[in-house]
Amino acid sequence: MKLKEQSQDAFSLLETLLGILVIGLSMVGSFEALRLADLKARHLSIDHRLTELVRENSDYILYAAYDLLPSDGGVLSRGSLYQLYDAPSQSWHNFYNYAVTARVQVSNPGTASEVKNITLSLTYQIDGDSPVSPLKSQTVLSDVIERSKS
Repeated sequence: MKLKEQSQDAFSLLETLLGILVIGLSMVGSFEALRLADLKARHLSIDHRLTELVRENSDYILYAAYDLLPSDGGVLSRGSLYQLYDAPSQSWHNFYNYAVTARVQVSNPGTASEVKNITLSLTYQIDGDSPVSPLKSQTVLSDVIERSKS
């Protein structure tokens, strides 16, 4: 009879330890899911910002006066893709710098039928392969925008 009571006590301890392990693993899994959701939301906002930047600069190229179009290698805009407000220091922190440059090819330069073919190049920084690795650089190229002088 005494042996049966001891095995019940050991089984009760094993159940408790197993329950603690299951709860601990589910909590770790929940925190990882929240971290992943935050990372996905940040990447989605950055992708949205990249789309806005390409559209904004393409619209400038399409609708600006011909004489105001950038020269080859000209920088149209630069800044950061993501900003985070730090309440203790009461300042904004910038992440993921970008620059939009124009690649310009001119046909029939100096004539009335001059044509500029402009490709926008958006170069930006993204996270490295691991949290401790340095930022990597990515480039997005737009379609060629053709503008004629006349």
